[in-house]
Amino acid sequence: TMVSHEDGQPEDRRIRFRVGVNVGDIVIDGEDILGDGVNIAARLEQMAEPGGVSISSQVYDSIRGRIDLEVEDTGDQTLKNIDHRVRVYRVRVRAVEEAHAGMSERPALPLPDKPSIAVLPFQNLSGDPEQEYFCDGMVEEIITGLSRIRWLFVIARNSSFTYKGKPVDVKQVGRDLGVRYVLEGSVRKAGQRVRITAQLIDATGNVHLWADKFEGALDDVFALQDQVTASVVGILGPTLQRAEMDRTNRKPTTNLDAYDLYLKGLSHYYRLTDADIQRAYRFAKQAADMDYTFALALTLMALCQHQIFLFGFAPVEGDPSVESVRLARLALNCDPLDADVRGMVGFMLSYYDHDTASGLSLTEKAINLNPNSARARAWGGWVHLFAGDAVQARVHFLQAIRLSPLDPNIGIHRSGLGGSHLFEKKLDEALPVLEAAIQEITWPLTYRFLAATLAHLGRVHEAHETIKRLLLIQPDARIASSCRPYKRRDQAAFYGEGLRIAGLPE
Repeated sequence: TMVSHEDGQPEDRRIRFRVGVNVGDIVIDGEDILGDGVNIAARLEQMAEPGGVSISSQVYDSIRGRIDLEVEDTGDQTLKNIDHRVRVYRVRVRAVEEAHAGMSERPALPLPDKPSIAVLPFQNLSGDPEQEYFCDGMVEEIITGLSRIRWLFVIARNSSFTYKGKPVDVKQVGRDLGVRYVLEGSVRKAGQRVRITAQLIDATGNVHLWADKFEGALDDVFALQDQVTASVVGILGPTLQRAEMDRTNRKPTTNLDAYDLYLKGLSHYYRLTDADIQRAYRFAKQAADMDYTFALALTLMALCQHQIFLFGFAPVEGDPSVESVRLARLALNCDPLDADVRGMVGFMLSYYDHDTASGLSLTEKAINLNPNSARARAWGGWVHLFAGDAVQARVHFLQAIRLSPLDPNIGIHRSGLGGSHLFEKKLDEALPVLEAAIQEITWPLTYRFLAATLAHLGRVHEAHETIKRLLLIQPDARIASSCRPYKRRDQAAFYGEGLRIAGLPE
């Protein structure tokens, strides 16, 4: 009904609901309804297409054969903050699908003014689903190697991996991501042998440019990654820029067992549940114990501690706020030339130690080292926001979004973008950005920025409701801790007053 109602409305006046339906035990606490039954329904809502409905297997088993609806099985899914996988079904409604098909015909993103490429997830041909993490790790390293080439525009990992496990139309990928070239391939790991196959396609005309295979022993894995990267650059560039390529050939560690543990940890980290963050930390710590100079393992440990602090997950070791900074500094000492390490350290020092001068210096260097790193751009955006430079923060957030336009966590970048408008008191510009962000991710800061914006716009009831939703996911949220990272007193005071009107405790 909503789809039919919205059909004749202008684009900026349309409301597209998502619906998630689950069956499970609930706990009633005053006006709130809590429990895993509700949490799973909320995650199903986020997974649904705009205007669509997602249901759990419990609901499907209850309605199967009783309701005349076409239902598509999307398989077992990992849901944020849910410690077990949930089988999810998509209700297929013709009106919704027709509307969604119309939405997919959005204009292609413009091509950058330099060679642009996306690396799609490689197929795991090992015959062992447990090797999926290794295959994904190979691709991430190839993306990292390519992204260090300054004259390339490289789409970030989080956007490329939205195509994982899906049939791919390379031409559509090029349109969706705004790139000319697409790299795809496969990885086979058998015992101590690894084979990587890769092919490069010009997505604008679906033209096959190059294909090759690279095979060697497991202890040659970094050399194999470098060969793939060098081959791609050799095809795209008129000359192979040796100085640039040398920067991609730095091995993260010489201990392959440590590297394998790191890849396992990374695969858990991206799921962002309490249990997965715990597992990611343990794998990363084992890797760092094997090689105390392994900067990426230390970086992963620091990021896990930050997520534990942010979401109030069960602590693993020490005070998360202290451990985040300690581990970040260790990572920087081990590898000062890694852009993602520098950007992360700059963020941690600004967020926890209020050292925005060091934060700005580190993130600026990170972006210079790797202009293609969406993560470095995002870290730079947050540090500039903490320092009070909302205009420069906005530049970095917009570039992070362009480098990773399909990122599942794009709501985080949009939150920073909305915050940059909020701190400039451009409330009418902040509101639509934050409303879009809150549809994309369940993240405490998004709710805080949106509540403060609504409060200053005089929409106090909506601000109160937003704070209620914030306290469900972060019960210890307070005004003082929310304002703490922001250096400019006038901005922090304006933000704090909005939160106070919205009803957040002091």
